[in-house]
Amino acid sequence: MPARNAKRPADSKGGAPRRVGTPRRGVSRSSSTDASARRPYQRGGRGVRDRPRPSEGGHEVSLQNYATLYEYGPFGHLVLDRNGLIRRLNQTASQLLGMSREKLVGHPLMVMLTKPSRRRFFRHLHRLRRGQSHSTVELELIGSGARPVCVQMVSVACETPRAHLLEYHSALLDITERKKAEARTDALARLGMALNLALDPKAAARAVADAAQELCGWDACYVALYNPAANTLSHLLNMDTIQGERRAVEPLLEGRPPTPMLAHVLREGPHLVLRRKAADESPDTLRFGDTSRASRSLMFVPIVQDGQASGVLSIQSYTREAYDEEDLKTLQALGAHVSGALLRLHAQAELRRANEELEARVAGRTAELQKFRDQLEVLVKQRTAALEAAVERLRQEITQRQAAELALRHTAAELKRSNAELEQFAYVASHDLQEPLRAVAGYVRLLQRRFPDKVDAKAQEYIQGACEGAVRMEQEILDLLTLSRVGGGGLRLAPIDLAEPLKQALQHLQFSVRTAKAKVTSDPMPTLPVDSVQVTQVFQNLVGNALKFRGENPPEVHVGAREEPGEWVFSVRDNGIGIDPQYFQRIFQVFQRLHTRKTHPGSGIGLTICKKVVEQHGGRIWVESRPGQGSTFYFTLPKPGAAEEEQKAQIQKAGLEGMLGVPAGAA
Repeated sequence: MPARNAKRPADSKGGAPRRVGTPRRGVSRSSSTDASARRPYQRGGRGVRDRPRPSEGGHEVSLQNYATLYEYGPFGHLVLDRNGLIRRLNQTASQLLGMSREKLVGHPLMVMLTKPSRRRFFRHLHRLRRGQSHSTVELELIGSGARPVCVQMVSVACETPRAHLLEYHSALLDITERKKAEARTDALARLGMALNLALDPKAAARAVADAAQELCGWDACYVALYNPAANTLSHLLNMDTIQGERRAVEPLLEGRPPTPMLAHVLREGPHLVLRRKAADESPDTLRFGDTSRASRSLMFVPIVQDGQASGVLSIQSYTREAYDEEDLKTLQALGAHVSGALLRLHAQAELRRANEELEARVAGRTAELQKFRDQLEVLVKQRTAALEAAVERLRQEITQRQAAELALRHTAAELKRSNAELEQFAYVASHDLQEPLRAVAGYVRLLQRRFPDKVDAKAQEYIQGACEGAVRMEQEILDLLTLSRVGGGGLRLAPIDLAEPLKQALQHLQFSVRTAKAKVTSDPMPTLPVDSVQVTQVFQNLVGNALKFRGENPPEVHVGAREEPGEWVFSVRDNGIGIDPQYFQRIFQVFQRLHTRKTHPGSGIGLTICKKVVEQHGGRIWVESRPGQGSTFYFTLPKPGAAEEEQKAQIQKAGLEGMLGVPAGAA
């Protein structure tokens, strides 16, 4: 069928064919006769007619170079007539078609195409006949090899210069390698999907065998796993082509050691074997399936897991030189896919086993929980009944406690009034007791001064003893008054840096410190809510005792402070005479002395005051000492809020345990 533009007249001057659909170049229709319009182009003072022409030799060289480029360039060039017959072609196109130009010229290109490509070629020409400027199509040429050659054809329709006929100028580009790469990529993608869907190693091996058939082709194929501990093989797949049909055959090496060839592959890596004749077979060659013939082309690749060969993938062909190094690389990629699939399947098997074990454990645990649930229901019923009885007892106890609280408040009020009266009485009593003592002491001293001649030495001794007793009694009355006043008016707590009470205590003792030539040091003190006056008295009594009970060396006293959970621990360490451990509790009692008043004066009430002050602040006091090695007195003061938190915790615990019917403090 002729093209629509086939009847257009050719260029009047002849020349090359004109491409269909492009405007013709003709003479301008302008009627101007201006001489400048017909004047040749001038440049550099010389016209085009004056430019030198290339030599004949240079022109011939250019034509020869163009001819060489046309003949042997990377593109094949074809000129077809409207019926698809080959009119002209270059050497590259001849090589792609697999025949000489003498045999190709005048023959249809259609017969050089594979059957699937002929329909595409027909549609390609039809688009050009309908006036399309150019068309592109991918075709498969039969060629001269065993496999077809894939080309990309780009064609344009042109009119011949004289006969006004339509012909097609086509360029052919060999895309066989690109198509092979695309096919390999698609096959590997399908293989990846198949391996992801495989449920066991045998299914994975069959998927890899199918991919190997698509990419390389084979007549026999097997996949075997290798156990290095037992040095044995186990087959996942073993297939051969028998009478044109691929069948699964019995493996010959099941449970046996690998052959020398397979051992070499497991040890060294991929291996390609091309046998050109039967004599090339080694003595250990195994024939399986169709034993009447041996494989001529063989490829072996190891299956590697965790850096160690764990199996072999092999495909074989009965055709000579069916494979090359590229096919070996492709099979090696398939072996990597097998390795990944086997690792995944192994992990899935382990996961299924773990899930089964977990399900069994869950089932057993569920049965145990059901048993415990039944027991718990019985126990809950029992505890509910006990709790109801406890609630009833609690109601009664609350009623009794409310009555007790009323009585306690009344008692507290009475006690407060009694304490006030007692404090007033102690003050008045101490004042009234001090007056007679002062009078007795005064009269005794007056007798000593008025009648010095009438009082002998023995009477002087008695008088001196009476005076000392009166003074000592007065001091003890004052100490008792001080002890009674400790806590009598309540604690006046305020956050105070304890360095200040220590400083005041040392100021009160500065005469004793200078007299004893003592050295007093201290650690940094914390800030705590305390009664400043009472804590000053504690520091004064403890440091004063360290100065009083000193040894032969000058006293060295250190006041320390360290933080512990919930409290601060303070210490007063000296290098004095020390205390025997048997008297540790006795020294904190009222009027308990370990030495005579002649050697160490005092009333024996200072440590009692310290103990009472510390305990009123919520702390404790103790001593560590050895005779002759000095003493260290320790006392603690709670951190802010520590006592309240502990008290709340104890109350909550006691209340909760009481409601549950458990004795407080029970495990």
